[in-house]
Amino acid sequence: EYVKQLSGWLGMDLETVATSVAQLAGKQVAPKEVPTQTVGNWRPDPKEPTLILEREVLKAKLQIPTVVSGWSKLPANAFSHPAYQSLRGAIDGGASNIDDITNDELRSLFTELSVEPVRTDGEISDKYVDSIVARLHEVAISRTIADTKSKLQRINPTENEVEYQQLFAHLVALESERRTLRDIALGSI
Repeated sequence: EYVKQLSGWLGMDLETVATSVAQLAGKQVAPKEVPTQTVGNWRPDPKEPTLILEREVLKAKLQIPTVVSGWSKLPANAFSHPAYQSLRGAIDGGASNIDDITNDELRSLFTELSVEPVRTDGEISDKYVDSIVARLHEVAISRTIADTKSKLQRINPTENEVEYQQLFAHLVALESERRTLRDIALGSI
């Protein structure tokens, strides 16, 4: 349960965090198999720590769309759950109300997120919405950074110098973007 919470806080994949924790603990424990989505289990758990941020951003977009200014800048991998990915696709496709959605499960999720209160201690401000959108973007960038580092480690810098340098430059740019997004998410800008 602690590993699950930690993966939510870090915005990382449960399997990756479980493997890292096991290695740091000096044990080689196989990561717990994450159950696959079934037809009856299409809807994401609202209490799932790794999905709370995604849920909050979708609620803000559905309830107060004019305040969510960074929506179009969110990368394709910002939403990790298939249901949230589908809902984002519907929103990007022009669905602004329930009548624009034909899929019953997606309609149900749309309705649920449209009326569920956004988690905040006070009034929903532009600054709060900007911070959660920036945090979600940061999490997505972190996934891309992890993938880029993995690719970089597999490239021999002496044999493929040009490719290595291009990938490294891309990594540096991603890291810079992530720092900027973290500053926005923390409200320092």
